[in-house]
Amino acid sequence: MKRTLAAAALIVGLTSSLEAQIIRPTSVSRPSAYASMGAGWLRQQAICDPASKACWTFGDGPQYRASIEFPVGIATSLGISYSNARLPLRWADTPPNTANCSVCDANAEMHQVLGVVHLGGGGVFQQVIDLSAGATRFANFKTTSGTTLGTGKPVTDFSFALAFGFGFRVTSNLQATVQQEYGLVVHKRVSGSANSSAQQQTLRVGLRLGL
Repeated sequence: MKRTLAAAALIVGLTSSLEAQIIRPTSVSRPSAYASMGAGWLRQQAICDPASKACWTFGDGPQYRASIEFPVGIATSLGISYSNARLPLRWADTPPNTANCSVCDANAEMHQVLGVVHLGGGGVFQQVIDLSAGATRFANFKTTSGTTLGTGKPVTDFSFALAFGFGFRVTSNLQATVQQEYGLVVHKRVSGSANSSAQQQTLRVGLRLGL
């Protein structure tokens, strides 16, 4: 009887010890969505527009971006982004039209709405990639003195972009990012021109918050 009780006590002790040493999986709480905000410096290639009969030679300028994304995997999320920039430009009528401005300094607004696929892991330091496609709208063309140029109507083009860079985890739900983005705007082709696209380059820094 004593031996039986001793054996039972030994089995119970061994079982408790083994259970204590088993590594149990821990549940990781992941955000249900991500909100991002960023600011960058945009370089937009010149565009010749058949509707306004003018070429737009853009200067560089700041661009601001916001996005909302929803996770579809450990390192993948899908969402939508909106970007806005106000750019200086040199407006040139083709052919020259002195009644408009022929050649003059001007400003314009650029808006972008893009669907985004975001790729990036969850480490402290990580590589991040954004694939985007959607629409770019050029609007509110005015001379520096405030005179409306062209038809006064906005022009909307299909566009897509690839951005890559690095992220740094500031807190468990906050990440700082630095990305270089390369984009392409597909514009209506001018008669006699073989090229209908214009490149975009943006160096952007931002914050990405898990919600």
